[in-house]
Amino acid sequence: MLNKMYKMQENKKRQFTTNPYGFSNFNAQEFIEFIDNNTLIVNYHKDKITEQTYRNVRKRGKLQYLTDKNGKYILDKKNKKIQLKAQGISIRGELFQQTYIGKIRNVERDVNNKPMRNDDKSWRFIKGKDEFTFTKREAIEKVNINDVIDPDIKKTIIEQKGKGIDVRKIKDHQGNIIRHVRVKTRAGKKVKERLNYKSKHNYKNAYYSASGEIPYAIFLTNSDGNNIERKMIPVAIHEIAQVFKDIHKFDIEYYINKFHPNVSEHQDVKLLKVGQKVFVLKNDMEFERKQDIEFQMNRMYKISQFYDDGEGGIYLKYHLEATKDDDIDKNVKETKHKFIEQYDTEFGLPAIVEDLSELDISKRKKDFNDRKYRFVGLKDERFSRLIPFLGEEKVKEIKKEVSKYKKQSSIIEKEGETPLLKISTKDCNFLFENYNFEIDIAGDLKWLE
Repeated sequence: MLNKMYKMQENKKRQFTTNPYGFSNFNAQEFIEFIDNNTLIVNYHKDKITEQTYRNVRKRGKLQYLTDKNGKYILDKKNKKIQLKAQGISIRGELFQQTYIGKIRNVERDVNNKPMRNDDKSWRFIKGKDEFTFTKREAIEKVNINDVIDPDIKKTIIEQKGKGIDVRKIKDHQGNIIRHVRVKTRAGKKVKERLNYKSKHNYKNAYYSASGEIPYAIFLTNSDGNNIERKMIPVAIHEIAQVFKDIHKFDIEYYINKFHPNVSEHQDVKLLKVGQKVFVLKNDMEFERKQDIEFQMNRMYKISQFYDDGEGGIYLKYHLEATKDDDIDKNVKETKHKFIEQYDTEFGLPAIVEDLSELDISKRKKDFNDRKYRFVGLKDERFSRLIPFLGEEKVKEIKKEVSKYKKQSSIIEKEGETPLLKISTKDCNFLFENYNFEIDIAGDLKWLE
């Protein structure tokens, strides 16, 4: 076979092709299509969070070797000295974010949003869960106005933005440009105690930072036959480090007792990790479809991230999606464009091109992208120019179908074409790797139930 191939290349200067021996009716394109439609992409993910570490033992800079009680070197099978190594457990990952955040005590305010005082003229602080707020400084052009803490600054920003003033040119009551503002942020974790001074207010005697990575989550489920209660506890990496420091392994029961002692017992407890595979179910009836290869192809996702917003949830990425998250939005817009383009071709509508009369290149490019890739309302060019041919009601149906193509969604609207999912705990209806199924390194799937 190789001899024929090389002769063809030398004599006729073209590629030698033939069907495989014994397969006279072989069709390469059908075979490729079969692989595309029946192959699950499995990325082997190794949990390195608590991987064992080693280091060479040195004494005054010199490597040390294994010796017997008489001080003689012990040799291995190749008659070489055995180097001493110290082993330990390390946590691989970012324990905390690199910026410290502040913790302030909230003052009660009257109906006019003015801070209130007690009879002795001291500030009247809020009691209970809203007593404290964690804060950080943020560039004004990046902030959400609702997160700004100072009510006077918030009012100033709203008033000047309403007048059309660029957010980077907004000024305070003294005429100074506001570059940074203090905003609310997620609850911080105590990093260490302050040593340089001690305040009479205990909450000021520590450094705080936002949690780093959240590589694990504990998924708790209770069922009474009619209702299913689900709860997710995101496990921050610094908490994993504390558990390992105590017992040299990660134990779910120990973790819950240490960090969440008020959590009641649950019928089903699972440890979830980033990189773990799941099959997403829309409802419990779909459990019966688990053996269907088409179902497996369309519903396999891998856990890419856990989030903690009080309730907890999961970010998932489609198993066939190899595009970087930043580029997925471009692909989705292009898919929408292709969907509409078939109607443009049917009715002979011209392609959308750049307006060369606009000399400002950045404005020209923005105008082009807005006209070609904006699919929000019926007044957008992609929809409005179809109305004379199809009518408003039909175009509304097309718009509804186009809206199903999304970069990220909370449900699967287009089978096999929903690259990212963000699902809250209460909507997590999955079949989990290591609990409901296993996948070996060769990609073979085995059901455990």
